[in-house]
Order: sequence, then structure tokens, then C-alpha cells
Amino acid sequence: MKLNVSPHEKYKNILALIFLFAAFLPVFLAAFSSCAILKKIECPYQISDIQIISETCPKLCFIFSNESEKEIKNISLMFSLSFSSDSEYGDENYFSEDYFAEENQFYADFSVEIKPYAAEEFEIIIEDYLSFDEESEFECETLYATKILYKDSSVWKDEYGIFAK
Repeated sequence: MKLNVSPHEKYKNILALIFLFAAFLPVFLAAFSSCAILKKIECPYQISDIQIISETCPKLCFIFSNESEKEIKNISLMFSLSFSSDSEYGDENYFSEDYFAEENQFYADFSVEIKPYAAEEFEIIIEDYLSFDEESEFECETLYATKILYKDSSVWKDEYGIFAK
């Protein structure tokens, strides 16, 4: 049995298929391309043993571990401090919006050579960034790498502190 389909019906069906294909194509493209966009972002470093050592001159000390397969050539860090609760200023927040605002964000650059999967100890002398009384005690609120420059000239950035400690 043969169905007679007029040329008009045939073109109508073809146009309907083309319309369906065109309507769903962006949905399929978005679904498959978003998998690449949503790829897991991994942190290429670890920061551990964060402490303030107050001998004669307070220092922010920590261990920076390279968790990548590339050798690190330069590290840019951001850190913020607060007065320790043991400090005479502990009850008052001198680093609040009223007093310090954005001045509580300090930046340090280190030219280093850290081999893949190796670690280095770092010290930041607080006095280089902030004037304070001799008896002041500090705590590190935030510490993270904003930029890592590798020996092969590639760069990793975290400008917003996604991996902040």
C-alpha cells in the first residue's frame, strides 16, 4: 500500500523537522560545552603551619607547598591581620571598616624556586607592612596566593581568594 503525500505536506514535514532541530541545537550545545566550562578548578598549592612568631619582631610564618608538576619561579601573596584577642586591642577592632578599611589587605612577592611537589618555609616581617606598638599581638585572618609564576612562564591566578586560608 502506497501513501500519497502531496509535495506541500512533504515540505511541511521537512520544515517541522528543521525547526525542531534548530530549536534543540542550542540546548544540546550548551549542555555539552558546559561540561568543559565547569571543569573542576584545582588549587596548585597548600599553605600550612600558619603562625605569628613574636620574638623581637613579629613575623608571619608558614609553609608553602607546590602541589603542581611545574617549578615555581615567583609567588604573589595576599594576607590580612587582626589584633590577637590577647592583645590590649583585642576587644576593639582597629582593622574594621571605620579604622583601616582596605588597608588590612597586605601583599608580598617572593622570587623563589620551588620544585614540583616540594615545600618551602616563608617569613613575612609584619613591621614591613604595618606600624604598631611593641606589645601588639597579631593573628593572621587570611592568607592566599594571588598569582603563581612558573618557570615555563605560565601563570596561575586567584584574584578573589577562592583558596584563602
